[in-house]
Amino acid sequence: MLNGNAKKCRLERNNMGKSNKAPDYASTTTNTGLYGSSTTNQNGTTFNPSAFQSTLINNVQNQLPNTINEYINPTYSSPEYQLQQAQRYKDYSQNYDANVLGNIANRGLMRSSGLQAATNQFSNQIAQNEAQAMQDYTNLQGSDINTLMGLYQVPYGMMNNTNNASQNLSNAVSNYNLMKYNAQGNSMLTNMLKGGAQGAMAGSSAGPWGALALGIAGAAAGAMQDDSGYLQ
Repeated sequence: MLNGNAKKCRLERNNMGKSNKAPDYASTTTNTGLYGSSTTNQNGTTFNPSAFQSTLINNVQNQLPNTINEYINPTYSSPEYQLQQAQRYKDYSQNYDANVLGNIANRGLMRSSGLQAATNQFSNQIAQNEAQAMQDYTNLQGSDINTLMGLYQVPYGMMNNTNNASQNLSNAVSNYNLMKYNAQGNSMLTNMLKGGAQGAMAGSSAGPWGALALGIAGAAAGAMQDDSGYLQ
C-alpha cells in the first residue's frame, strides 16, 4: 500500500511538472493582406510589407533624388517643360507678327523708332513670361517632393497599425494564458491542502508514519485535480 502510493505520488509529481511552468509570451501573426503582416513574439515585432507597399516605396525612392536635385539645381530638361517652352516660342512668334509688326505696319511706322520700342516691349514681356515659367517649374518640383514624401509615409502608417494589432493580439492571448495558469495554481493549492488532510486522516489508523505517507500522497493527488480546466 505504501509503495504503491509512493509510486503514484512520483508519477503525479512528474506529470504536474509539465504544467507548472508559467506560459511563454504568445506568438501571433496579423495578416492584413494589402497592408502587410506583422508577427509578435517574446523577441519583439517583425513587419513584412505587402507587394504593394514594397513597390510604392521603391518607386518613391527612385524618383525622389532626381526631383530634389531638379528643385535645387533646375535644368528645365523635363519633357513637359520642353514641350511647353516650344509652344510658348511658337506663340511668341505669332504674336509678334500679328501684334507688333502688323500694328506698326498699319500705322505706317515701320521705319520709325516705334518699331524698336514695340519690339523692346515685346521682348520684355517674353522675359517676364519665361521667368514666371521657370518659377512655376521650380514650384512644381517642390509640390512633387511633398507628394512623394506623403506617399513615402503611407506604408509607415500601415506598418504601425499592423504592428499595434499584432502586439495587442499577443498581449491578449498571453494574458488569457496567464489567467488560466494562475487559476490552475490556485486550484492546485486548494486541492493539495484538501488532499493532504484527507490522506492524513485516512492513514492515522496506521500510526504517525502512515498518516504522513498518505498525507503526502493525498496532497500530490490533490495537486493533479484540474478544477480550472487548464489541462483539458
